[in-house]
Amino acid sequence: MCLTYLTKAVLEEKGYTVEVKNKKIENILADMDQGRIDLFMDVWYEGHSVYLYEFPNLEDLGTVYDNCEIGLAVPEYFNIDSVSQLSAVADSFGGMIYGIREDAGVMIATASIIEDYAWENVKIKNLETNELSKQLDASTAQRNNFVTAAWKPDWKNDHFYLNWLTDTTGLFGKGDKIQKMAKPGFSEENPELAEIIKKIYLSEDQLTSFVNMVKDNRNPEKVAEMAQQWMKENRELVDEWVGVNVSE
Repeated sequence: MCLTYLTKAVLEEKGYTVEVKNKKIENILADMDQGRIDLFMDVWYEGHSVYLYEFPNLEDLGTVYDNCEIGLAVPEYFNIDSVSQLSAVADSFGGMIYGIREDAGVMIATASIIEDYAWENVKIKNLETNELSKQLDASTAQRNNFVTAAWKPDWKNDHFYLNWLTDTTGLFGKGDKIQKMAKPGFSEENPELAEIIKKIYLSEDQLTSFVNMVKDNRNPEKVAEMAQQWMKENRELVDEWVGVNVSE
């Protein structure tokens, strides 16, 4: 969500009209393939590969961030360190892994782990992102053990003092990147716009600063305000994206 609204703010400043549509990842990609959606700024390339292979004609406009990780994590007071331990200690955390939407890459991998290992005593509870944060807040306040889906960058890692479990399965991969995808023929139809999108790239510090600012805010107007504030604080970078000569 944060990358979508940041891009919206950047493009609107350049005079473009931008409409945001909130859908599941597979529906977004299908609609892009059919030309009904122009852009998606938040494709986790490895995590969403199960969907991407169905739409080989989508246009790849490059990487927006290339230091992602996904996995499972626990609070620092929960003394386990490996994904492989989860079934054996399921009673100590209620056998429930708290997660986000089932179409997210981290949740696809988590579901595959449970299925591959035939863990009958470990289940997933899918939540909205803000609901997940509330659950972790309540569990931490009571010092209850929990297991949560985790990803980087994300403000919850430091806020809840999460320890990431060693991935003994390989299903979470060795890292990921966020790609900007577009409908087939997008660059040919919109050459100036495509050049702006291709230039949008964030370092770890830059993306983390915006993620920490937005956190779990789901109000589009509030997120738009935060995007405007972040743009003011990172004016030189934004000018590079939109082709402004910063030396003028």
